[in-house]
Amino acid sequence: MGYELYFGSGGGATGEINAYCLLDNGRLYHRPTKTGEFFLVDRIPKRRRNDLFWQVDNLDLFGVQFLEHENRFRFLQIKGQEGVNRVMWGDRTASQLPDGITDLYKELQVIAAESRD
Repeated sequence: MGYELYFGSGGGATGEINAYCLLDNGRLYHRPTKTGEFFLVDRIPKRRRNDLFWQVDNLDLFGVQFLEHENRFRFLQIKGQEGVNRVMWGDRTASQLPDGITDLYKELQVIAAESRD
């Protein structure tokens, strides 16, 4: 596979972007705006990461064309042999996303929060 799944949020008055990267080997990296560099924060168990990447495949994240940048935004980005694709949305445009995208994002945010604890 060789997938890299990026997710996070940003914008607002500061323009800061808080990003994570989940590799298909389970390593989860975090890039706070202040450092600009990714650092390892956790390893996601195999069953959970397989479920997440199954969702990516099921949602056809490589095929979703949605870039609606607002002042505050959220994003998912997939990188793999198929190329790179980014999906970006804000509060006003979230309801226009294909089914399952926001659910995947919320699940990834839960994982990120658990990794910070």
